[in-house]
Parts: sequence; C-alpha cells; structure tokens
Amino acid sequence: MGTGEAASRPDQTPHFRHVFRDSFLRRGFDAFMSNLDTKAKWLQMVDQLDCTVRADYLRMDVSLGGMPCTLDNAEIMDDYRNLVILQPGSARLAKEAAIGLLVARFFFTLDGDFEKPVIGLDLWYHGTIRCKGPAMAVVEALRRLSLENVDFVTDSETLGAFGGVQDICPACGRYSKTVSFTLRHPGEIMNIYMRVNQHKQWRISGFPASMSSFAEKQYLYDQFGRLDHGRPATTPCNTCNAAADSFRGKRRKRTSVTSTEEQRNKRVCIAGDVAD
Repeated sequence: MGTGEAASRPDQTPHFRHVFRDSFLRRGFDAFMSNLDTKAKWLQMVDQLDCTVRADYLRMDVSLGGMPCTLDNAEIMDDYRNLVILQPGSARLAKEAAIGLLVARFFFTLDGDFEKPVIGLDLWYHGTIRCKGPAMAVVEALRRLSLENVDFVTDSETLGAFGGVQDICPACGRYSKTVSFTLRHPGEIMNIYMRVNQHKQWRISGFPASMSSFAEKQYLYDQFGRLDHGRPATTPCNTCNAAADSFRGKRRKRTSVTSTEEQRNKRVCIAGDVAD
C-alpha cells in the first residue's frame, strides 16, 4: 500500500514572485516533502527485483482528490476507506493481495527418502504441503474468495488439486497435501504455485528454491535427527503420515537403473554369504 498521492498542480509562471510560495524556504520544504514520497523508491526497488519474483509485489496508489493529505487524522479514516473502495481497480487489487497473503501461508516440507542421482534419469522427490497457523481459517478464507479450479503446480507439471477442507487431517487438524515431482538434479531451482482456473498463479512460501536447499534447512542430512523435534506443528501424525506413505509407495513403482542395480548388488551379497 502506498501512502497516498495528491494530484500535482500544473507548473505555471506567476506574474509576480510570491514570497510564501516561491521563496527559498518554501522550495526547500517542498523538496523535503517530495523526498518522503515512497513511489520513487518503490519503482527503484521493483526495478532491482528478479523477474521471477517481481509479480509477487503489489502497490496501490489512491488519488486523494481534494482531501487534505493528513494520514494521521483519525476523524477522516472512513473517508479514506471510501476513497480506496471507489478507486478504479481497487477490488481486483484487494482480491489479488488477499489471495497472495493467504497462499503465502502454505509451505513445502521435503521427505528424507532420496534417490541417488543417475545420469540420464530424472529424480523423484516427495513431500507435503503444509499450512502455517490455523489451517481451517486459511482454507475458509480462500473459499470465501470464490476461487474455482484451484490446484498446485510447478513450472512444468501439475501436482494435484487443492482439496480445501478435505486436505485437512481429521486427527491433528493440520493441512496435509502429499505431492511428488521429478527434477533433473537436486540443485535445480523450481517453484510450487497455487493456480486458479489454469491462468493466474501465486507462489507458496519458500520458493523459488532447490531440493538441496530444503534438505539443508530441514537438517535432513544430519545423522542425529532434526532441530524441530518435539514441536507441536511438526509432531508426526499417524493418520496423515500413513496416507502420505501409501501415496509415495504408489508413485515410486517404476523401473529405474538405480533400483535394478541395488537389487542386483543385494543378490550378489547374499550369494557370497551363502557360499562362505
């Protein structure tokens, strides 16, 4: 949100010099006040953003009309609210901002079951999309925005439909959406979005990122467990975790060079033990 923008008066050459309007003190005051305007700094910041995240930033400038530019006057806050409501395009921007803030409540957690990289084969990654805070309140807020055909997607594939309340675990009350996708290597940068009507999409929290960065943040490479042990939000749930495990088992049924070599090595090892 901007700080409000007043329509500038057209420059005109006065017939005489006005001591209060054209003096050095007045011009210095105007220069100081213009320095407080955040629009120029906003444009500079947006220009420096990476093109992949630039769409996540929104700004709304509302014309103040003839109202005084005193944002600290509590008596006219209702008038400022009406200006925002009547501003052309304000409803669309407000809805996009609300959706973006709600989608940012969702995040991705990576499972520790990794496949070994094999040249020429994509790697399967499995994880769960969770929700920060009260999941039911966030899901209901999205439902009230009348969103249709909502699903989770990456830059190249569809992960699954957004089930809303059906994705909330009845046992622990947390949002749990198991997803699987393929990448060429662990360091590949990817995104997970919530897409609406196969057109507009919003990025969930934590992206863009790679799976190797998720593994480091979650301490999946650590030998003695993770630092988030014992927290209520990360306590294992027998209901939703069991469903996720069965889902991963179905998605991982495929023939690969890795699985074939592992089975062959195991058979050779057993045969050697028997021979001894």
